[in-house]
Amino acid sequence: MSEEILMRQGAPTLAGIKTGSLFPCPCEDKEALFADIRRLNRLLVPKGLCLLPIRFLKGQVLLYLYRPSELRRDLENEQAAEILHHAGYNSGHCGRCIANLIRRFREGGEFHYLGTLYPVRFTRKVLAFDRAFLIPAGDEAAVRTELEQLYRKLAAELLEPKVSDAAGRFGLTYRHVRVGGARGRWGSCSRDGGLNFSWRLVRWPEPVVDYVVVHELAHRIELNHSARYWREVERLCPGYRQLDRFLREHVPEYCPW
Repeated sequence: MSEEILMRQGAPTLAGIKTGSLFPCPCEDKEALFADIRRLNRLLVPKGLCLLPIRFLKGQVLLYLYRPSELRRDLENEQAAEILHHAGYNSGHCGRCIANLIRRFREGGEFHYLGTLYPVRFTRKVLAFDRAFLIPAGDEAAVRTELEQLYRKLAAELLEPKVSDAAGRFGLTYRHVRVGGARGRWGSCSRDGGLNFSWRLVRWPEPVVDYVVVHELAHRIELNHSARYWREVERLCPGYRQLDRFLREHVPEYCPW
């Protein structure tokens, strides 16, 4: 692959692969391949792309390069049956990823909130959450728009108290908490103490959300990612490495769009 990732596996370059395509890659070391794919996805996700291993065959793995925003369209073409067949659809982690990615933006479709899947329910009540995403009826484009607005509302209601509580416990200060739509980062901290979070953060399990809050608050001590900064993160959130690893490795499952 490009950026010298996966090249040792003998895979083609990304420049030669069309999004929405399946392609084989030689695989002698499954763990090394997964590590390379995770590193590559860290570069791809901010660009609106993602690489997903679909199925391991003898000596190779079948990979799928896609744009989450175009996956519905991709799966409606002639490759849909092949993709779902190789994914096993409902079997295994890759099958669950595909099932998650192709959820319809319609009543009954399921989406994550704090790590748990909840259904969309059409109602006259506007933008509410009660063990379901309650939004007005509409076509898929409208449902997606309303769902994002509800996520933003939920994020604002959740994150402000979490930041306030954590700052109080650790004796830290901040200027404000704002929720935005960033895709490439879950949060940020400005020099004047402004904390910004992506609304997508509330899809993750709550321990991951709490870690990101601490991660940003730690920048009120060290506004960098130096060794000293990471020591502060460890002090404020013991065992953060496991949460950070989970956050990096499960983007396709929790944040497909």
